[in-house]
Amino acid sequence: MSNMEEIQPYSSSEEIEALKSQVKLLSDKLCDVVNRLGNLEYGAETSFNSLSDKHLAESIKTDGSNFVVKHFDSVQQTDPKKGNEEHHVVSTAYCSRFTKLSKECEKSLLNDITIRSEDGYLLVESVSDSALPQKVLNVGDSIIAVNGVPVSTEEEFHDQVKSSEQVSLEIVPSALKCMPFSDKETYLKCLFDYNPSSDSRLDQKAVGLQFKIGDILQVSCKEDQDWWQARKVDEWPSSGLVPSISLQKSTHDCKSGVCENGLQESKSFESYGILQSKLLNGITLFHRKSPRESSKTKSLKSLQIYEELVKLCPYGRRTLVLIAARGVGRRTIKSHLLRHDPENFATVIPYTSRKQKATEREGREYYFVSHHYMKEEMENDKFLECGELNGKLYGTKLDSIKEVIKKGQVCVLDCGPQAISVIRNREYMPYIVFIDTPPYEEFKHIYNIHRDSLRPRTDEELKQICLESQAIKNVYGHLFDLTLVNRNTEITFRRLLDAFESLKSQKQWIPAEWIE
Repeated sequence: MSNMEEIQPYSSSEEIEALKSQVKLLSDKLCDVVNRLGNLEYGAETSFNSLSDKHLAESIKTDGSNFVVKHFDSVQQTDPKKGNEEHHVVSTAYCSRFTKLSKECEKSLLNDITIRSEDGYLLVESVSDSALPQKVLNVGDSIIAVNGVPVSTEEEFHDQVKSSEQVSLEIVPSALKCMPFSDKETYLKCLFDYNPSSDSRLDQKAVGLQFKIGDILQVSCKEDQDWWQARKVDEWPSSGLVPSISLQKSTHDCKSGVCENGLQESKSFESYGILQSKLLNGITLFHRKSPRESSKTKSLKSLQIYEELVKLCPYGRRTLVLIAARGVGRRTIKSHLLRHDPENFATVIPYTSRKQKATEREGREYYFVSHHYMKEEMENDKFLECGELNGKLYGTKLDSIKEVIKKGQVCVLDCGPQAISVIRNREYMPYIVFIDTPPYEEFKHIYNIHRDSLRPRTDEELKQICLESQAIKNVYGHLFDLTLVNRNTEITFRRLLDAFESLKSQKQWIPAEWIE
């Protein structure tokens, strides 16, 4: 029935009844598919949206006798901020969905689910197995509105549920729902380059699987303590043995700076030294305290092996983090992004201990506070990053980032690479973009073309920028979601915007530790 123009009109009542029977059979099969998927995610809903017959879409039911999924053509991708700006906490890249329940479900909504008010929205904490039809609500979902009325407290929710014969819920599905994988399979992101031909531990080189930083492996067998059976997810014909985490750790020689048997770390050690000696735009950076980091952990800090991943349905990120060496154009791109879409993107105002200038306004350029306050907040790890310039303290507070997220906006940050370890977690869900330089000669040529409109720099300074950029990539490259070479600011901005927008429609790999 894909070519609808080929279907001829039916002339007899028998033929019409036969068609109705076929439609009913098709709807039952589609219903079974939905139930097998286990939920009505955005992707499933838009699939029903594509059905040309409205009545067919309205006839689809779940196994729950009291629950009818109606009017799938009205399910739409919405901007949660519009019409409910102060109640929605997640980023604008999320999609809300509408679900209608009959009056018979009122008791379950009032008694069999646990919700809590959190920063102006309702979060589903638990759902009884027999409370509602399968997967109507899931733990972690956000209830935005009931019967079209925004709700932010449990009392408001109960009042709206009781007020109507039919209950309509607007729900933002939990972003952290991973795709179902076999319990025996593990998906790993490679954090080092590996070449089995140079691995003395492997007798038969041909059975080893070569990979590079950023490759994703599907590990199907971990029965052997030292060698795992794996294949690359984007190259299914390629499979072989890869060293286990325990094997890599046991053969790592920290003193020489070289991981024997296929894992090279010398570049990272050299690059880390370069970064440690750098100043960020003249600001001396202070390192956050890490009380839980033992001396053993520190000694292996440079040893990166694998990171376990899960694959998620499309969802947005809460923060957009721009990383680059000084002088590459990171702040120009950030400003361009904020001007382009101020409704959905916002940034934070830094704090400083220096005195306010006559032309400055509190909360516009900076928040001006005392030196004592800055030191106290630094001691309590309240800053994403902080530093000192000419005896004055500067810093970006984590609470400021959270405030932007609570407004339903994506928080755009330009920070030093050391801040990645603080913000790369479930709470901030960052999309980390590295703005790289072209090769030195090309970088120099581009600079000379635009010399009149740029800050004066010597050839040696340009070379140092390229070296610093390479050093950042060597040490932190395995943490980047996207790398863009900035040859033209407008083109780089467009590529960044397109990549971030694609998160709304493409499945994504994220760290497994982001999943509860």
